[in-house]
Amino acid sequence: MTRTVKTLATLILLLLPTATLAQDWSNIDNRAASTTVTETRIVPQVGISHAASGSEKNAGNVISFNMAPLQVELTAEQQDFLSRYVLAPLNANPNLRLAIQSLARTNPDDRYESTRIAIARGLEVRQFFMDHKILSKRLVSQPLGIGEKPADDDRIDLLLFE
Repeated sequence: MTRTVKTLATLILLLLPTATLAQDWSNIDNRAASTTVTETRIVPQVGISHAASGSEKNAGNVISFNMAPLQVELTAEQQDFLSRYVLAPLNANPNLRLAIQSLARTNPDDRYESTRIAIARGLEVRQFFMDHKILSKRLVSQPLGIGEKPADDDRIDLLLFE
């Protein structure tokens, strides 16, 4: 199934404006391979806006983990993290849904690269859950723009809600 995600990510790269594709992409795998994965962490009890979530039952269900710059594929450690802290609650409660918010900070000269990486990350995480028998109708993937602060980049935020 990972091949499907890579194919989708490649397709997305091709569909975005071609002006950004003129740069040299030959070293993109080397850039991603030369980076180290930052620690995986949980952000406990971060409240979700009740107006945004539509329910008071949804507060405190945000889980977040970092990714290396340009990293798209999940590491074994990240897969274990997702299995333990997100997949288990989803399997235990069939009414739970999952919002996948992906962020990426990349080359500031290429305004579309961060969007492409964020989309590919979201699809990779979504595919992980689909491979573990979570129905796609329970998964919502949303690539987000990056903020001005360095802490607002290269991460995945997962929001459990009913």
